[in-house]
Amino acid sequence: MVFLVLGLFPAAGPAREGLEPEAPLPNYDYRIGAGDLLEIKVFGSPELDRTVSVSGKGMIDFPLLGWISAEGLTVEELTKSLEKGLGECCLVNPQVNIRVLEYNAQQVYLFGEVQKPGVYQLKKGKTLMELIIEAEGVTRKAAKGRVYILRRGKSERIKVDLDEIIKNSRRDVPLQPGDMIYVPESIF
Repeated sequence: MVFLVLGLFPAAGPAREGLEPEAPLPNYDYRIGAGDLLEIKVFGSPELDRTVSVSGKGMIDFPLLGWISAEGLTVEELTKSLEKGLGECCLVNPQVNIRVLEYNAQQVYLFGEVQKPGVYQLKKGKTLMELIIEAEGVTRKAAKGRVYILRRGKSERIKVDLDEIIKNSRRDVPLQPGDMIYVPESIF
């Protein structure tokens, strides 16, 4: 007996042709930081629509309002701040929509036996193996079975075996902002 559950699978055929896959839903706990790129749209006022970068001091420059603090706020909090400011100065019931285009404030640190150790930007959903590839791989001296991820703000140390990830990509580890990844030298 076969059961068909409608709505669980996307429609096939002409109705879906030409559509791009939907982006994952944003994490509403995400805190905006310096370097992030924001798309800001004001409903009914396209002349105010902007793509802005958060400055090194955590500020954005927005028409009619000047410099506004954005760092440390959620998208929802910044939206309310802009709506309040625009409502007080010049618009009736402004409706603002903000989308984070680039999460540049989030960084991870890669050091040890990799070709290019350093600070890397953490894009949403980046995994350990993607970071290792971005760093052009590990050196010949690397102990691939003893890679460590140290989580910022937690006393958590995750031991990872890169060879296991290569064999089974489902074991790849999603990275978090502030992660420090250490690839030690092999003893042998």
